[in-house]
Amino acid sequence: MVRVLITGGRGGLGRALLARLSQPGASLAPSFEGPIEPLAFGREMLDIARREEVARQVTEHRPDIVFNTAGFTHIDLAETHQWEAFLANRDGSEHVARAAASVGALPVAFSTDLIFDGAKKTMYTEEDPPNPLSVYGDTKLAGELVMMSHAKRHLIVRTGWLFGHQGKHFLRAVQDGLAPNELLFGYEDQVAQPTYIDDFVEAVLHLVARGATGTYHAANSGSCTQHDALRECVELSGKRDIEVRPIRHSIGGRQAMRPSMSVLDCAKLEATGHKMRAWRDGMSSFLKRVERELGLIDHTAASTKTQRLPTP
Repeated sequence: MVRVLITGGRGGLGRALLARLSQPGASLAPSFEGPIEPLAFGREMLDIARREEVARQVTEHRPDIVFNTAGFTHIDLAETHQWEAFLANRDGSEHVARAAASVGALPVAFSTDLIFDGAKKTMYTEEDPPNPLSVYGDTKLAGELVMMSHAKRHLIVRTGWLFGHQGKHFLRAVQDGLAPNELLFGYEDQVAQPTYIDDFVEAVLHLVARGATGTYHAANSGSCTQHDALRECVELSGKRDIEVRPIRHSIGGRQAMRPSMSVLDCAKLEATGHKMRAWRDGMSSFLKRVERELGLIDHTAASTKTQRLPTP
């Protein structure tokens, strides 16, 4: 039996991991042989900011793997709530690393392209020096460093713009169902990688199954702005009455600085035998899932145009 503990079990990534690991026949072999017993905790049951609580739960359940998906994820709010952001993303990461190491479990942490400043103008490798532009980026980098310090055996996976999960993401309006003649806005001043949650989870589990440790990048291939991706998504959905306009972060009221270019090089992941598909292919799968979930809805009836700003 392979025991898996997931922190942040009520969040988008935590739910996606739980769903995948709960499927019949799910396997993390050859590194972890046997059927998987996943256990997901929401914050009300396991607050990673509380060191004793993390140690108690990990000691009690003695997992083989700890997926730490919990954390402070609101990029702009972190600018004015620095203490809370560091408590969750730095201290919480340390608590998970220490507890996992104490029982011999593999801690798996998740990080972000926002630890880079965009000055390189080409794809970032795992070896490139980080230089966050935001408090959120600072907290995620700090979480990486404490993970490395307190768990010699660890896995850190960085990614780009995740979409398709429960919770907030830049394609949430599409996932919820678009209103007739809706007006959408997408940010045009950052180039990165839209990454379908299912593709990201598959990459993470591939790394775990093959015994990978250290730091890896995992994101759908290709790059674009969020405006480009949102426009492509609407076009693929066939909703010709939806208008998508570009907007800049400063106009959208965002407080945190973003790198103008934060595309991740996934060559190290590919060397393990897993190639990420193009973001457009991931988006097509996402739209098929949305269609199944929402059903066929007639949007032909005209209405006043609804405006929706990007998700924070």
